[in-house]
Amino acid sequence: MGLKKRVSLFVAALTMFSGLAVVGAPAAFAAHPEIEVSVGCEPQGDQWLEVVAKSWSFVASDHGNHDDVRIQMRRINQNGNWTGWLHEIGNGQFVPGNGRQFTKSYNKTSTMADFGTLESMAGQTVQIRIFVIDPPPTDDAFHGWYNDLGQQFLEGSTGNGDARAYSDEFVIPKCVPRLAGANRYSTAAAASQYAYPSGADVVYVATGEKFPDALAGGAAAARENAPILLVQKSAIPSPTKNELVRLSPSRIVVLGGTDVIDNQVVTALRAYAGSVTRVAGANRYSTSAAVSKAAFGSSAVAYVATGVDFPDALAGAPAAVQAGAPLLLVKSDELPNVVATELNRLGATSIVVVGGTAAVSDAVVASLAKGGRTVTRISGATRYALSANVSKDTFAPGVGAAYVVVGTEFPDALSAGAVTGPKPGPVLLVQTNSLPAVVAKELTRLAPQEIYIIGGPAVVSDTVAGILAGYVQ
Repeated sequence: MGLKKRVSLFVAALTMFSGLAVVGAPAAFAAHPEIEVSVGCEPQGDQWLEVVAKSWSFVASDHGNHDDVRIQMRRINQNGNWTGWLHEIGNGQFVPGNGRQFTKSYNKTSTMADFGTLESMAGQTVQIRIFVIDPPPTDDAFHGWYNDLGQQFLEGSTGNGDARAYSDEFVIPKCVPRLAGANRYSTAAAASQYAYPSGADVVYVATGEKFPDALAGGAAAARENAPILLVQKSAIPSPTKNELVRLSPSRIVVLGGTDVIDNQVVTALRAYAGSVTRVAGANRYSTSAAVSKAAFGSSAVAYVATGVDFPDALAGAPAAVQAGAPLLLVKSDELPNVVATELNRLGATSIVVVGGTAAVSDAVVASLAKGGRTVTRISGATRYALSANVSKDTFAPGVGAAYVVVGTEFPDALSAGAVTGPKPGPVLLVQTNSLPAVVAKELTRLAPQEIYIIGGPAVVSDTVAGILAGYVQ
């Protein structure tokens, strides 16, 4: 089952019983555990459970198979009491002789008796019992389990031949899925598959080598129920090609000029949709204005972020999506004329600036306020705090989903804004190996029903994934 590729949240050696009487395990058992239960999360966020019994030795006089090996489960019910043991979740077969091993594995869709699937049991406290009954005749009783040293660590009952072993109680984990692939292109495709499982009539395409066009396009793409897929300047990567085939769009919108996406790529995209159009400007600021103009006829609200760095626009995109507003890029100390013109065209009366004064100066805020506009600023002491503050300003507790991305790199996050269209939720920034306290506090307030990590373990570690699981409600 590839346990080394998984995140094991719990590994428990079993406590030994013979019938109902506890049998103390010898030191050899402690050094060489023969039975263990492991539970955890797959890299993509799916639950798994595995029960392993090693080195079974049968000293029975018969030479037949021992079929009646049962794995049973009980759980704590809604009243805080344990259920009975009559919930069989598996059975197996042992052949007499040393060195035998029994392994039973479960995935998220496995049915756990009448408790439902393993996935549906996330967060529940359970206990597992292995129950062995030796087949008739009665003189062929099960005589015990032996470890690799030949030492018997559990004796069977010679009366009915049964033997039982119990795990410690443990909790089925709440797992945090990853929307991730081998690179930025396959990660964008994975995000698209999650958000648009039935395809999409419109697809936005942006360069995967720079951040401005994709981040400015997130709100526009979400408005058109479109994912954002990434391309190279002169080529369409295979993951993007495959996802375009699956989505089967009728229209593709290319974000950015020929300096970021060649015409030959635009031509190649026509194999995947009947209409392919380019939306671009002379620079990142005019491109953001052009994207806004193409997608929004008018909007009383507009979001503004710096075009120099990515974190503020990344965190602000879901808020703009929620408001049904465009996201425009500005310089830190100047409001580009093309953006000012677009704000006038939109008829925007309320501007939300995402970022502190180092990112968008008070002078720019003053320019934005001309004409009687109301301007509010959302900021934070760090990029992580800013993402938490944007979330707090936009989303109420009990939100359906929260998205987590690394705050130090942009590639995996480029498609995040468009994902929040059909699946609303904030984008929160974390460090590769730690969850910032300010983000943890916001997750506590949000109490999200689901959390998704955008990106693989190299950018958001499995350690952080395990911590995040504790915030899923």
